[in-house]
Amino acid sequence: MKQEETAQLAVHLVTGILFGMLIISMIAWVPNIGMHEDYFMVPAMTGNEPDLLSWLWSQNNEHRLPVQRLIYICALWLTGDFRSGMVISQGLMVWLSLLLVQAMVKARGGIRLSDVIFPLALLNLGHWENLLWGWQIQFVWSIFLTGLLLFVILRQGPTLAFRDSLIAAVSLCLLPLSGANGIVTACSMVPWAILTGIYEVRNNGPKARRTGRVMFAGALLAVLSSALYFVGYVKPSWSPPLANWPQFVHAANAYFAMAFGAGSIFFQRPLAVLAVLVCLGGGAASLVAFLRNWRATGGRAFGLASFIAAGLALGVLIAAARGTYPYRMPDRYAIFSVMPLLAAFCALELFGPVPMRRFMMNTAAIFFLVFLPWNIQAGFAWRDWWVQGMTRVEADIAANMTIEEVAHRNFPFLLHGQEETLRNAITQLQRAGIGPFALLRPAEQGG
Repeated sequence: MKQEETAQLAVHLVTGILFGMLIISMIAWVPNIGMHEDYFMVPAMTGNEPDLLSWLWSQNNEHRLPVQRLIYICALWLTGDFRSGMVISQGLMVWLSLLLVQAMVKARGGIRLSDVIFPLALLNLGHWENLLWGWQIQFVWSIFLTGLLLFVILRQGPTLAFRDSLIAAVSLCLLPLSGANGIVTACSMVPWAILTGIYEVRNNGPKARRTGRVMFAGALLAVLSSALYFVGYVKPSWSPPLANWPQFVHAANAYFAMAFGAGSIFFQRPLAVLAVLVCLGGGAASLVAFLRNWRATGGRAFGLASFIAAGLALGVLIAAARGTYPYRMPDRYAIFSVMPLLAAFCALELFGPVPMRRFMMNTAAIFFLVFLPWNIQAGFAWRDWWVQGMTRVEADIAANMTIEEVAHRNFPFLLHGQEETLRNAITQLQRAGIGPFALLRPAEQGG
């Protein structure tokens, strides 16, 4: 078998195995019972939300999530199953993994075994909190759009295909409407979009003008949708103050270490330093390549540098905003921190010192493979907590308790201590005959 065929087989095999592990875990351990913000979807899901447009635009903490809410609510209308969001999230990450492999193949001119880094980084069970919780489509969709920008950048050469410009423009427009984190990414990538537009219009002839215009439009829409985000914005009353220096350093260590997966918390400080150094190295190599030969590299080198800078900036902001939390950095942020690291490894292979190019990507793939057991362990820790709580809920349903009793006994686990909201949501699910809660009795039938 040829080397490229072996590499292609390995990439698809790893992708299939990791996706299979996610699906099997969902079937084995995740019932059709919502968790936390899933219950905020219930009024719209059951036809009890009087103003869908206002609901779509309303804040969830600091985030506006109209795109994710629309995707998730459509899935819930079709299936009546909170696991539908999980399937969409997993499918998006499989798709993104394969797209990034395809883009890297185009950028370097062939597939390699090291391309298994993409599924290893995006599909491991350390992402349990994101990929096996329906509501977390809010993060996954945002990362999918971010990954599409990386896909376009890697495919960019001296010219940019019109199709790729459309993908970039749509992603830039939708990112600010997909959570506060999307604003950071979109605005950080605006200079790349403008530079690419100028390059296309000036240097690639009349046929490239429409590509350039699309990139200009994408940059403008990113700015406009970011501004729109703050119309009527209200800072959450519970939002903690910014972290002090020791808190920031601790949170930043946790965040950047998770670039290698949720399991990397066991080796936090050295991995955080390594991740940041790799990102800085990849960004520097990209900038040098752009300055030396901007005509040949097109916008790819500048795009990679901008993408890495956006990822680092997002990590700094999250560490500052979340550093005062009384608990450790949640595993769900691993899906954010891995993106600039992947871009940095791609940049080092494409623009780094020639003797190191294959070495860096191969080493990265080995790192993610070595950390796979720890990432699985981290995912199973989340599973154990999840199963323990869901088992209690299912036992209370089986015991023929009333809606009020189930809500009272389980609100600390199911909905952040919001007993009344949970009770109303369960009542709506029971009346609609959706999921296990359909078996519950209202209070007046209790005895």
